[in-house]
Amino acid sequence: MNKLILGSNDKIDGIVINKDTSIYLKLEKSIDINITIDDGVNVELFYLNKNVNNNICFNIGSRSSLEANSYGINNSCNITFNLKDNSNLIYNLSIINKDKNSISEDINHLGENINSKVINHCVNYSSDIFKFLVNSNVYKDSNNTSSIQDNKIINMNSGKNIIEPNLIVDNDLVDIEHSAYIGEFSDEVYFYLESRGLSKDSIDRLLIEGFLIGDNLNSEEKEEVIDFLNI
Repeated sequence: MNKLILGSNDKIDGIVINKDTSIYLKLEKSIDINITIDDGVNVELFYLNKNVNNNICFNIGSRSSLEANSYGINNSCNITFNLKDNSNLIYNLSIINKDKNSISEDINHLGENINSKVINHCVNYSSDIFKFLVNSNVYKDSNNTSSIQDNKIINMNSGKNIIEPNLIVDNDLVDIEHSAYIGEFSDEVYFYLESRGLSKDSIDRLLIEGFLIGDNLNSEEKEEVIDFLNI
C-alpha cells in the first residue's frame, strides 16, 4: 500500500488516488479538501486538524473504500461523501470543542450495494453552541444500501448542543440506522473510579480518551492523537 503524507502547505483540492493508499494528513489552517478515489481502490486516512473551517469532499468510486479516522480541536467543517456502486465508507470523527462550531455532513449514496457508517463524537467545553448536522441521502436507485449514523456529544460545560440526524430516503430496499445522544459521563462511573483512588482530572482524561479514541488506532497513532488533542 502506498503512503501519502500531506500538510497545511500542500494542495489537497483535486487529488486523485488510483492505487491502494494510506494517507497521513495534518492541518492547522483552513484549506479546502477534495479527494477522488478511483474505481477499485482502497484508502485509509489518518487525519489531525486544529482550528480549521473548511469544505471537504470525498468522491468514492465503484468497488472502492474509504476508512478514515479524523481527530480535531475547534473545527467547523462541511463534509461531503459521494459514494458509487459497491463502495464502502467508515468515517470516525472525534472532536474537542471550545468555541461556537458546527460539523455538517452529507452522505450521498449514488448507486447500489453501498455501505456507509459515520461515527461523530464531540467533547464540548464551550458555553456556546456546538452542532452536528448529518444528512444520509439514499436515492431511488440506491438498492441494497446500508447507512448508519452514530452521533454523540458529551457536555463538559453549560453550552447548547444540537444534533440533527437526518435520513432522506427514497428507496425501500435499504437498511438505515441513526442514533443521537447528548449528555454527560455518568455519575456512577465517576463514583466507581474515585473509589479506586483516581482524581476527577484523571477520570476526565481517561473517559475522554476512551470516548474519542476507543480502539480504532495502533499504539503509535494513539499516542500521537493524545498529544495532539492534549488529553
